[in-house]
Amino acid sequence: MWEEILKVALGNGLWAVLFCVLLMYQLRDGRSRESKYRDMISALVDRLGVLDEVRETVNETLDAVRRKERKKERAEENARRACVLSEGGRGGV
Repeated sequence: MWEEILKVALGNGLWAVLFCVLLMYQLRDGRSRESKYRDMISALVDRLGVLDEVRETVNETLDAVRRKERKKERAEENARRACVLSEGGRGGV
């Protein structure tokens, strides 16, 4: 196919031949560039998978810390209530 195109271009002058040669070069170069981009995208997708795992682990850890904080707050509140109740009971006697 390219041979036929070059024959036609030769009949139309040097600029037509130059254009066809540059076009072929760009198409071939574009294929190799696209291949590199695909490889890079695949690598980035793999890394995003790892980031998702890290995010899940961080979220689980954060949830565990929050649960502990809530449990500690509830225990402190219960201790305050117990203290208030014990003080109120003594004052009335």
